[in-house]
Amino acid sequence: AATPLAKAGVGSAVNDATREIGAALGIATVGTLSAVVYRRSFDASGLAEVLADAAADSPGAALETASALVGAGELPAGQTEAVASAVAEAFSRAFGASMLAAAIVSGLCGLCVLLARRAASGVGRSEAGGAPLPERAAS
Repeated sequence: AATPLAKAGVGSAVNDATREIGAALGIATVGTLSAVVYRRSFDASGLAEVLADAAADSPGAALETASALVGAGELPAGQTEAVASAVAEAFSRAFGASMLAAAIVSGLCGLCVLLARRAASGVGRSEAGGAPLPERAAS
């Protein structure tokens, strides 16, 4: 609605491109934050070195390695539960931090859009630059 009819295709393309770029950057940023928080909050104390190394790669690798080593008889069965507990705690912290960061960024973006819309529509300003006008009713 903001572009002339003759430029609707260009407007749609710009809209699609910004959405795709935003999604890619959001996934990369939130994914990186999640990985960093996971690695920093994973408690490898009391675990075999091979499990600690696998856990640093990913939660799935840690659980898979623990199951394989227990199945091969190289680790006691209790190690699987210890790894699962440590992975769950670290993953939960990482997920929480990532979602908090995403919520903060989304809130800030929403505030910027709201302020930009208000500025563009002139709501709250008089034409003569004097006292603020009352809010307009939605039509």
